[in-house]
Amino acid sequence: MTRNTTPNTLESFLTYIKAHPSYVSKKVRFSIIKRFHKQISIVKLCRILDVSRSGFYKWSKRIKKESQDEAILRMIIKIQNAHRDSLGYRLMKKALEMKGIMIGYSKTYRIMHRYGKLSKALYTKKNVIINKAIHIYRNQLKGDFSAFYKNLKWSIDITKIDTDEGRYYLYVIIDLYDRYIVHFKFHKSQKTYLVKRMIQEALDLESIDGSIPILIHSDQGVQFSSQQYHQFVKRNNINASMSNKGTPTDNAVIESFFATLKLECIYRTIIESKESAIEIINDFICYYNNVRLQMKTGKTPSEIRFSI
Repeated sequence: MTRNTTPNTLESFLTYIKAHPSYVSKKVRFSIIKRFHKQISIVKLCRILDVSRSGFYKWSKRIKKESQDEAILRMIIKIQNAHRDSLGYRLMKKALEMKGIMIGYSKTYRIMHRYGKLSKALYTKKNVIINKAIHIYRNQLKGDFSAFYKNLKWSIDITKIDTDEGRYYLYVIIDLYDRYIVHFKFHKSQKTYLVKRMIQEALDLESIDGSIPILIHSDQGVQFSSQQYHQFVKRNNINASMSNKGTPTDNAVIESFFATLKLECIYRTIIESKESAIEIINDFICYYNNVRLQMKTGKTPSEIRFSI
């Protein structure tokens, strides 16, 4: 919802929930209780919104903890910027103490790890994948992120999502015609066969048989430059397109989606497990496709896609 359509009274919230029950998660209902509990008792609000009091109090406790973590995170970001992202969690603990924030090593590490603020040097050896690219495709988009019909141009990318269980990877396909999230998957690793499987599932979902070529744009990651991927796109009549090396703006639409997802959703909650992450991401993508208005068109992706 955009600012001018967001409910601002309890009555309008309840009207919206009644009209769109599947779009309103428990987290949103708990937020409504927190906002209006001084006007109406928590017991009554929980009954009206069909949530448990114990669930609300558990959520409130977690939100308070997240708020404290966010305050520390803001200081961590400020310190890392001053040190060119070079501090590990041990030095960061000392830097925070110099700012008057008393914190343990484990909590410092947890916050930095969850929000991707550990020193880049810490992960250099761990995450390097030695793999010579076999196929690099030219950038066929060339900054033109539009299409005159659906399923002509897709953008695909992978981003990391950290949970208390460890790191996972979100695979997403977005249609450049209407910014609709065509398909997404959540995996523990980044593999070419997982990319191929997701694209095939998306092609099947959209009933694309290869009779008309579709352009799929990606970065130059090893999953997309491999021989397996080359054979797959050739077999399915897919025009592969790639961003120039080190140029995320060449894939700006999906990069923008990931930024929105993380700022509005991922960074605002503590993700305890893979199942929790999938639920949160599924919730957001449902909202993104069906409720969130696109600034350029003033419509949701679904409205554009299914009005054809």
